[in-house]
Amino acid sequence: MGDLGHRQVPRVNARRNWSTLWKPAIDALGPLLGSPDPERPYRPHDDRIVSLALHRGLDESLGHDVVITAWWRAV
Repeated sequence: MGDLGHRQVPRVNARRNWSTLWKPAIDALGPLLGSPDPERPYRPHDDRIVSLALHRGLDESLGHDVVITAWWRAV
Protein backbone atom coordinates (compact mmCIF):
# COMPACT_ATOMS: atom_id res chain seq x y z
CA MET A 1 0.00 0.00 0.00
CA GLY A 2 1.64 3.17 -1.20
CA ASP A 3 0.90 6.87 -1.37
CA LEU A 4 -2.29 8.16 -2.97
CA GLY A 5 -3.51 11.33 -4.59
CA HIS A 6 -7.13 12.09 -3.76
CA ARG A 7 -9.63 14.56 -5.17
CA GLN A 8 -13.19 15.02 -3.94
CA VAL A 9 -16.01 17.21 -5.09
CA PRO A 10 -18.92 17.59 -2.69
CA ARG A 11 -21.96 18.85 -4.58
CA VAL A 12 -24.07 20.99 -2.27
CA ASN A 13 -26.63 23.77 -2.17
CA ALA A 14 -25.00 27.24 -2.07
CA ARG A 15 -26.33 27.79 1.47
CA ARG A 16 -24.58 24.71 2.89
CA ASN A 17 -21.19 24.98 4.65
CA TRP A 18 -19.24 22.51 2.55
CA SER A 19 -15.94 22.91 4.44
CA THR A 20 -17.11 20.54 7.18
CA LEU A 21 -17.62 17.64 4.75
CA TRP A 22 -14.06 16.71 3.79
CA LYS A 23 -13.05 14.87 6.99
CA PRO A 24 -16.05 12.49 7.19
CA ALA A 25 -15.69 11.78 3.46
CA ILE A 26 -12.03 10.79 3.91
CA ASP A 27 -12.83 8.78 7.04
CA ALA A 28 -15.26 6.71 4.95
CA LEU A 29 -12.38 5.62 2.66
CA GLY A 30 -11.21 2.90 5.07
CA PRO A 31 -11.67 0.10 2.49
CA LEU A 32 -9.45 2.00 0.05
CA LEU A 33 -6.84 3.37 2.46
CA GLY A 34 -6.71 0.44 4.86
CA SER A 35 -7.62 0.56 8.52
CA PRO A 36 -5.32 -0.49 11.38
CA ASP A 37 -8.23 -1.62 13.56
CA PRO A 38 -11.15 -3.49 11.92
CA GLU A 39 -13.31 -2.61 14.92
CA ARG A 40 -12.90 1.09 14.05
CA PRO A 41 -13.28 1.26 10.25
CA TYR A 42 -13.69 5.05 10.24
CA ARG A 43 -10.10 5.62 11.33
CA PRO A 44 -8.27 4.80 8.08
CA HIS A 45 -4.62 5.22 7.16
CA ASP A 46 -5.31 8.73 5.85
CA ASP A 47 -1.61 9.55 6.05
CA ARG A 48 -1.33 7.66 2.73
CA ILE A 49 -2.93 10.69 1.05
CA VAL A 50 -0.03 12.89 -0.05
CA SER A 51 -1.89 15.00 -2.61
CA LEU A 52 -5.35 16.35 -1.83
CA ALA A 53 -7.72 18.54 -3.85
CA LEU A 54 -11.13 19.69 -2.63
CA HIS A 55 -13.61 21.40 -4.93
CA ARG A 56 -17.16 22.55 -4.25
CA GLY A 57 -19.82 21.76 -6.83
CA LEU A 58 -23.03 23.79 -6.61
CA ASP A 59 -26.39 22.13 -7.19
CA GLU A 60 -29.39 24.06 -5.90
CA SER A 61 -31.70 21.08 -6.46
CA LEU A 62 -30.02 19.13 -3.63
CA GLY A 63 -31.54 21.13 -0.78
CA HIS A 64 -29.74 19.88 2.34
CA ASP A 65 -28.47 16.68 0.66
CA VAL A 66 -24.84 16.16 -0.32
CA VAL A 67 -23.40 14.13 -3.21
CA ILE A 68 -19.67 13.45 -3.03
CA THR A 69 -17.67 12.35 -6.05
CA ALA A 70 -14.16 11.09 -5.33
CA TRP A 71 -11.15 10.07 -7.41
CA TRP A 72 -7.83 8.63 -6.33
CA ARG A 73 -4.59 7.50 -7.96
CA ALA A 74 -1.30 6.01 -6.91
CA VAL A 75 1.52 8.57 -6.77
